Amino acid sequence: MADDRHYVPGDFFRICDRTGFKIRAGRTRKEWNNRIVRDQSFEPRQPQDLVRGVPDLQAVPEPRPRSRDVFVSNTTVLSTDLPSRAVAGSFDSIDDVQPGDTVSIMLDNGENAIVIVQSLTGGTGLTWIPPLPFKASKGAMVVDRSAGAFQQTTRGPLIIDQGDRPIVSQELTSTRFPTNAQPYGTDWPPDARVKIKAQP
Repeated sequence: MADDRHYVPGDFFRICDRTGFKIRAGRTRKEWNNRIVRDQSFEPRQPQDLVRGVPDLQAVPEPRPRSRDVFVSNTTVLSTDLPSRAVAGSFDSIDDVQPGDTVSIMLDNGENAIVIVQSLTGGTGLTWIPPLPFKASKGAMVVDRSAGAFQQTTRGPLIIDQGDRPIVSQELTSTRFPTNAQPYGTDWPPDARVKIKAQP
C-alpha cells in the first residue's frame, strides 16, 4: 500500500498503540483501556471482566459442632521410631508413669501393643515387656492405662462412696491414684463413685 501523503481535511495521522503503524484517525478506534488502535487491531473487552460474584452464604444456621476429644488418661507420643521386638524407647513425656504400669503403644499396623513398664531410663525413656510384635513410628500415641482412672491436681480429701454411704475418706498428697489401688485393704465396690473436695 502506497504511503498516503495527500491532505484530507479533519483526518490526521495517528500511531497505533498496539502495532506502531501510522494510520489515519478515521480508521482508528479507542479501546476500553484508552488505547487507540487501528480497526484491524481492535479487541473488545473480555466479558468475564464484567462478571460480579454472587454472595454464597454456606454457613450452617445454629451449628452444633463436634466437641474436642478430651483424653482422661495419661497420654503421650513416641519421640523415636521403634523396630519390631523393641523393649525400650523414648517418649515426649512420661509424667506419672511408674514401673509396673500397663501401657499401650499404637503400632504401624493399627493395633495397640499392651506392655508392662519395667523401668524408667533417662528423662523420657522406658523399658517394658513383652517386646513389641510390630514396628511403631515416631508420633504414635502411647497411653498409660494404669494412671488413667483418677488424677487429682489439687490437694484435697478424696471420698469414695457406695450410694450415699461413704466407705473411704483420705487426704490426697499426690496427683496419682491408680485403678488397681485398694485403699485401707478393701476392694473397690462395683458401684463406687469418686468425689473430690478441693481445698481452697
